[in-house]
Amino acid sequence: MTTVTVSPVSPVCGQSVTVCAQVTAVAPGTCVPTGSVTFVIAGGPTLTGTLDGSGKACVTTGALSVGTHAVTATYAGNAGVAGSSGSGSVTVGQASTATTLTSSPNPSAPGQTVTFTATVSALPPATGTPTGTVTFLISGGPTLTGTLNGSGQATVSTSALTAGPHTVIATYSGDGCFAGSTSPAIIQTVVVAGTTTTVTATPATIRLRFNGTLVIPTMSATLRDASNNPLPGRTITFVANSALGPITLGSAVTNASGTATLSNITVDPTVLTASTYTASFAGAPGLSPSSGSASLTFQPTPILP
Repeated sequence: MTTVTVSPVSPVCGQSVTVCAQVTAVAPGTCVPTGSVTFVIAGGPTLTGTLDGSGKACVTTGALSVGTHAVTATYAGNAGVAGSSGSGSVTVGQASTATTLTSSPNPSAPGQTVTFTATVSALPPATGTPTGTVTFLISGGPTLTGTLNGSGQATVSTSALTAGPHTVIATYSGDGCFAGSTSPAIIQTVVVAGTTTTVTATPATIRLRFNGTLVIPTMSATLRDASNNPLPGRTITFVANSALGPITLGSAVTNASGTATLSNITVDPTVLTASTYTASFAGAPGLSPSSGSASLTFQPTPILP
């Protein structure tokens, strides 16, 4: 008698599947079956496995497409045990994917060629490389389509982007094996060459905690270009202007609104000699450096936890 088992029970496309056949002698026979078992997988390969000391043979394949596949295992028999066959099935589902997106250069200038690259990867337990197309949707710009190469990457280029921030996402359409997916959005910033920037800082306070330490609960600054557009993804550095010299408080990256924020900054008592702080942007290709200052005030009460 031959029985068939499949593992895992619910595989996905590109995942290795193990098919086993257990061959046992039917009473009153007591011989341990030896020899080989032929596995025929509908829509898949035909494989051969050798019985071990317990009468079990297993084969593995990662070449099964999405859908249900009938499996037949045939034992040819040996001198003491007659041949037999068993059947089963395996249902393979679509594999999940993840799509990531990058652009270069970023920032860019109006009319400059910008290249967008999407990378589509199979998520475990699936293996293999997705195929098919990726659609790139650019706010205020064209919608482009690229074909995945052998490395799972699709690349498109455009020189049609106008000044300002553009939100870009890449959507993979899927194929017979892999399900579609959409990338997180990125911001492509297009600026006029040499455009000036402005940093606007907001007033901040120094507070006392019950444990005797000093903390600045929050400080923030906003970065904008000459047209007052926010500039996301830029690093702003915060420095307290103390009587003993500048004290670096930290840095943060601007969000979609162009605002960078530091929170719960533990500081040395020397910061009490500072009445202002400065938020600075070091500049970038096409963007001039800039800075802005705001008041930094000690507020002794109420005491914070």
